[in-house]
Amino acid sequence: TTWKQYCAEVSDSELCEDDVAVRAPITPEEEESMFAEGLYIGHFRQLPEQNCTLHPTTCYGHFADYPCTWATFFRQQAHWNNISMKSTGSSGGIQGYSSTQLHQMWAAANATKSPLMMLWWTPDTFYQEYFGTEAELTGVRLPPPSQECLDARLDYPDRCESDENNHIGNSAGCDYSTQSLKKGLSRALQEKWGRDSDLPSELWSPAYEAAQNYELTEFQMGTIMKNRDNLDTGDPGMDFRLATCQWVVDNFDLFQSFVPTTYPRVVQELKIGDDNLFNTALAMALFAVFAVVDCMVLTAANRRNKAIYHIKPEFLFLILMGMLFISGAAIANSAPPSNESCTAIPWFYNIGYCMLILPLVFRVYAILRVLNRGKQMKRVKVGKRRLLWSMVGAIVLVIIYNLTWTLVDTPDVFEKYELSGSANEQGETVVEVSYYCGSDSPLWVGLSITVQVCMLCLGTIWAFMTMRVGKGGFIDSLQLTLLILFVSSLVRLAVFLFRDSFDAVDTMGVNSLIS
Repeated sequence: TTWKQYCAEVSDSELCEDDVAVRAPITPEEEESMFAEGLYIGHFRQLPEQNCTLHPTTCYGHFADYPCTWATFFRQQAHWNNISMKSTGSSGGIQGYSSTQLHQMWAAANATKSPLMMLWWTPDTFYQEYFGTEAELTGVRLPPPSQECLDARLDYPDRCESDENNHIGNSAGCDYSTQSLKKGLSRALQEKWGRDSDLPSELWSPAYEAAQNYELTEFQMGTIMKNRDNLDTGDPGMDFRLATCQWVVDNFDLFQSFVPTTYPRVVQELKIGDDNLFNTALAMALFAVFAVVDCMVLTAANRRNKAIYHIKPEFLFLILMGMLFISGAAIANSAPPSNESCTAIPWFYNIGYCMLILPLVFRVYAILRVLNRGKQMKRVKVGKRRLLWSMVGAIVLVIIYNLTWTLVDTPDVFEKYELSGSANEQGETVVEVSYYCGSDSPLWVGLSITVQVCMLCLGTIWAFMTMRVGKGGFIDSLQLTLLILFVSSLVRLAVFLFRDSFDAVDTMGVNSLIS
């Protein structure tokens, strides 16, 4: 009974001043009120049509239902379960009550100790307000839901039809199905927290995964809502915020369990100077430089020596210059990378291997050509100038290739992050960052090494085809040299192909050591 109805239809006082109401309602809101603290405690009465003595076949009990625009199926449930109850409100279309009126009706029932049956949901602050009291909301079980029953329920606006016969529908008397608590994460949050960016996964924020792990039970949400009722800052939003923050403080261990393992993390730089592999590679590269320079001096001093004269000092100097270039690349590989060194290393390697490999391959080719011509009893002339111009042409091609590489995809310093599996004294998981030289596309390095391997493979085959010339002489040493270079290049190719299986710093160290 509304405050206005009570004063007009029930109260014996003209001014509506009695044990139920202090005064008559003043505003339209008060007129529709079912309860007003300190002014109107509410009133429950039996209407004539609800008297089963007078109307034994049509009487009904009262039920406080949602507005029909809400998700209410009470009329179908009451009909198909033969429950003689009806809602007589006037809010939201057909015989429903507003949420404010439903709150007030329960407060009135509690104040007057009157029975009341109404529709509500959990978790909610209203449910928590009376939880654990004598006015606690107690659920009424209906037949369990089935898919057939759920499919038979009426949707809005069918359940708001004025004709009551249209509210019945098919057999849909089952209870409400359980609605699981859900959380939603927008794609914008995923992008903001690094999942769709170029940021390495080791540096991703744990926030997105923690949000995915985050879950609360209905009871836990109810506890937060109950804590909110104990606050009164005058701002409902602030009340919820304070209640939630306090609950998090009280249940901090639970929230820590949402944080993914290996967090928090700290980034530590992996220094090259502390690596024995790099120190060994640097020492060997420096030794190689001194050895090559010494050989160049000795070759120049003994250039008229018979052995050196027949081998041709020019080719020896080309080979030694190639070794010097490769040693320089090995030294650069053994030092902390920089933009300048990363650009220079491919030039040193490619030009160096070109000057090292091609003189040996050309010389083997010339020897093989002499052997074949001699077998045919033909005279053959091997021009030194022609071989040297062939070398110059090959070096020019290598320079053009490296210039294109530098202009199109300039080698630069890249970072690689890896979880170390260890933690520091503060319990933070260490993420090791190492720096290495590379380009956006690995095809440049792959093509360079492949060409070198192919040249060495061809040269090694030709060298072993010349074994008939004799044993223990220059040909034996040439075969051995080409074979060693071929094997080392195969190792470089294998390191390149399986580079993702190694640490970036170790890959540079191995390349420096092989060189």
